[in-house]
Amino acid sequence: MRSGFAKADEARYAGRWQLAAYHYRRALDEEPRAPAIWVQYGHVLKLCGELAAAEAAYRESLQFDPDNADTYVQLGHVLTLQKRPGEAADAYRHALALDPALDEAAAELRALGMTEANMAGRVGDAA
Repeated sequence: MRSGFAKADEARYAGRWQLAAYHYRRALDEEPRAPAIWVQYGHVLKLCGELAAAEAAYRESLQFDPDNADTYVQLGHVLTLQKRPGEAADAYRHALALDPALDEAAAELRALGMTEANMAGRVGDAA
């Protein structure tokens, strides 16, 4: 029998976001402390338009892997979609603090109107 995670990945690759979300959630029932599964769950929830749930999934992932810069970028994306630019900027800044070479976070900050000088500004409680 294929694992829930494998079924979820298969559904995600096929663009079946709701089915993928269902299988990722089931995989998390079996492995609730798996940050990579939380991130993938967040991705498909975001694609389903379930932005608050996606945010919660990314934040849950960060509970188990707080030093993952990419997860902060993903959190920033979903906060941007929710029209919460200040919180998104905090998430992107946190990503840059963890990985200064993360061009995607810097690009998102520029898109939010940040200059290089204020990109490294105060990082709020993004997680």
